[in-house]
Amino acid sequence: MLGLFFGIDFRMLTLEAMLEYLPTSMDESGRSATTYAWTVGLLYRVPIKVWKFTPFFKLEGGTIALSLEGAGTDYDRQAGMGGGVFFPVYKNWFGRVEVMGQITDGWDERFAMNLTLRAGIGYRWGFNNDRDGDGIINRLDKCPDDPEDFDNFEDTDGCPDPDNDGDGVKDKDDKCPGTDADKADNFAKTKEDMDGFEDGDGCPDPDNDKDGIPDARDKCPGTDADKADNFAKTKEDMDGFEDGDGCPDPDNDKDGIPDAKDKCPGKDIDVEDNFIKTKETINGFEDDDGCPDAGKPKVTVVHKKIEVTEKIFFEFNRARIQRRSFSVLNQVALTLKANPHILLVEIQGHAGTYGGEAANIRLSDRRAKAVRRYLISRGIAPSRLTAKGYGISKPVKDCYDIKELSLRKTCEAVNRRVQFKNLKHK
Repeated sequence: MLGLFFGIDFRMLTLEAMLEYLPTSMDESGRSATTYAWTVGLLYRVPIKVWKFTPFFKLEGGTIALSLEGAGTDYDRQAGMGGGVFFPVYKNWFGRVEVMGQITDGWDERFAMNLTLRAGIGYRWGFNNDRDGDGIINRLDKCPDDPEDFDNFEDTDGCPDPDNDGDGVKDKDDKCPGTDADKADNFAKTKEDMDGFEDGDGCPDPDNDKDGIPDARDKCPGTDADKADNFAKTKEDMDGFEDGDGCPDPDNDKDGIPDAKDKCPGKDIDVEDNFIKTKETINGFEDDDGCPDAGKPKVTVVHKKIEVTEKIFFEFNRARIQRRSFSVLNQVALTLKANPHILLVEIQGHAGTYGGEAANIRLSDRRAKAVRRYLISRGIAPSRLTAKGYGISKPVKDCYDIKELSLRKTCEAVNRRVQFKNLKHK
């Protein structure tokens, strides 16, 4: 069947007329028959584009005539509905394919139904030319070959806007794509802030960890990685201490006792006197309650160096720590916990002059490593501790010239010691 169609565009609608012609022969007698059809249709162009295809829906109605040689012409009414696609060919030339379902009142007054496939080429011209079929005529269309996406953002310029708010997240993936109303504040409420937290959803997150502190002034805003533990390391704990910085403070007074177990955790007011009234006094008396108490500490930090005022005792000629030294070593562990800026400590073992040099190095090394193991058992990270035996290479006193046996033993006892040397700190 051959046909000719003519249409007038009205933005998204087209009113068109179509004339179709089909010559044929009917039976053995060779009589010819000709089918004519003329219809009027209303076509709606869907304002989207799939690849380069613009879909449309169509309603039509008209007359179909069958002219049989020697028998006259029969006229029947016909109506149909269906759809198809337009696609560009060259400049104003375009292709068109459509499928129509039609119903016709036949010659015997019965209704007949059929399915028609049409394909053709057309040419657009005239005052209301619209190459991309978006309903915006070319002279007003800034992108005449790309249809407007009609997403409530600059929908009158004729151009699609794949990323309305310009945040790098395509609107099809953007939960906050932005509309014309959002331009007033430069899309502050829709533009992705690209801060390492849910940056793929296209929405800004002014308070990532939802602790009430805006990210703009939150020192610990939180990222995607922090979601796993519900932002335990970034969410402000609102405990009366530095609650405006957005960071949790698990040990306000930095005495090594977590606030959850600290009876005197400290608040902002205690900063003025360096937490004198709240910081644990590590002295062997109730060192785990987090409160200061009377008694002189056996372990102190002087100029970032750990000083131990009490000797650490071992069993004779062995690396087993005596129970009486557990208390001072516990204080060493608590001191390390309270001073996280001390990153690496060397535990040094030293020996007296009795015995051979090699034996003393081995014994002092084993004793240093025994102390390291004990501190690790008290919760100190292994990465913060190293141990080494120095034997008799670094004596505190020279005992060689002392002849009196008791005085010599006293002198040698001073040289037999364990010391802590700060190798690395913040």
